[in-house]
Amino acid sequence: MKKIPYKLCGTCGLYNGVAVQTCECGADLSQVPALLVDGEIPKERYGEIDASAPVYVQKCSACGAENFTADPSKRVRVCYNCHKARVAMVAPVPFQSEEEPAGSEEDPSRKGKAVFQPPVQTSGEVVEEPEDEDGGTQHWQELLGGVQEAVSGSPAAPTRPAATPTPVEPDDDEDDDTGSWGSLLGVSPAPPEPGTAPVTPAPPRKQELTLTALRYGSMTLTLTEGQKGLPYLLGRSEGCWEFLIQDPRVSNQHCYLDFRGGVWVVIDNHSTNGTAVNGQFLAENGQRTLCDGDELMLGHHPDSMAFRVTIR
Repeated sequence: MKKIPYKLCGTCGLYNGVAVQTCECGADLSQVPALLVDGEIPKERYGEIDASAPVYVQKCSACGAENFTADPSKRVRVCYNCHKARVAMVAPVPFQSEEEPAGSEEDPSRKGKAVFQPPVQTSGEVVEEPEDEDGGTQHWQELLGGVQEAVSGSPAAPTRPAATPTPVEPDDDEDDDTGSWGSLLGVSPAPPEPGTAPVTPAPPRKQELTLTALRYGSMTLTLTEGQKGLPYLLGRSEGCWEFLIQDPRVSNQHCYLDFRGGVWVVIDNHSTNGTAVNGQFLAENGQRTLCDGDELMLGHHPDSMAFRVTIR
């Protein structure tokens, strides 16, 4: 599938095409900018998308950000990134996808939804695995015979005339293969020692996101993948993190933190003073993936609430 810009619905989390004005959930998308998404989007997150619809791009002359429109007669008036009106002077040009396979066609049965295309074979040549020059069967029979001799203490019966031995590379596999070799040679594994409890593998640790305040004192907030209450609302409303009340420029419902598709993301919620990651402001109602070490700022003032992001 070709890489195209999408509009992210902040209400239901569905991705929609540039021309979509209203999401399936009824949310208004007319003021939501379309952005290119890094990485693959789960199929259940696709809304109304027509991959064949034309898309036009205006590259902001101030910051270089790409702004997208479905109608060249309706230019983007304010850049989503730097919020400057200079982008309105840039003429829209057709957007060229960098990931559209040559000769691919959209499946008409998936009209209105994203189409996932299999990899395109660029050559008719078939690459076959080379066979061992001295015969792989002979090599394994000789190796098995040596193991049997070491286990039983007596020479193993030859399975075929001797041949020039093939050098065997040292096995770097650190896994314990006793079970598989024992079943092959008819040797039962040693029983566990009395009183030894079976080892139960530890469950995978869930990812945690911690915000550490950079101003207004040392305060932290930690969220865990899968916990109740996600997406978590940051703001000055009742029930939010009370620490944010110290800055009146933080909106009552400023932004959300959520764990989606294996990563932590921040989603702006129509905040008055904006939401920025590492100094780059999100579009209104836009989202951004958070990484370990990022700086999250709620507002555009030099002394706005700011936090260091830690992901473990």
